[in-house]
Amino acid sequence: MRVSFLYKGVLVAATLCVAPAALPASPNGGQPDPRAVAVNTGASPNATSALLEQIRSDATSVENGADQLRELLRETSTANWEGDAFLLVHISDRVNEMNKHLFYLREHEAEASPLQQKIIEGVEAPAIELADTTQDAANTLKNNEAAVYMSDLASLAKDIYDEAGRVDRTVGDLSK
Repeated sequence: MRVSFLYKGVLVAATLCVAPAALPASPNGGQPDPRAVAVNTGASPNATSALLEQIRSDATSVENGADQLRELLRETSTANWEGDAFLLVHISDRVNEMNKHLFYLREHEAEASPLQQKIIEGVEAPAIELADTTQDAANTLKNNEAAVYMSDLASLAKDIYDEAGRVDRTVGDLSK
């Protein structure tokens, strides 16, 4: 009973964390953390490259998490929503980090090189779709705890994987 309650708490926390992830990436997103602005008063091309590489690393982590989720969902004999919730929390944390970095880059896009600006613009759409799909997956899991294997969570996990791959490939153009 206690474990079930704990996992439900984790799932609710994951759901609440993913919704704000779409906000920074949206055109009317909120303001960045004032502490981050105080520390980072401008983005140099090197700092922009580092943040883009961090976004790429987060996207790879999301891809791996989504792949693990797909594997869990294929094994219906061991399917349980607790394991799925654990992976979704990991995925949503990475999506949140990715969108924080993207928001910062959008705010300082003028300091980026033309190639970096193009990459930032190219990453924006799949990052928003990734945040939305991750939120949909969390809601689906929450609403189908008793029968996860009958939900569309597997297709949402595939979409998360694909969208994270788009982010990864777009940022990968930087290194070419």
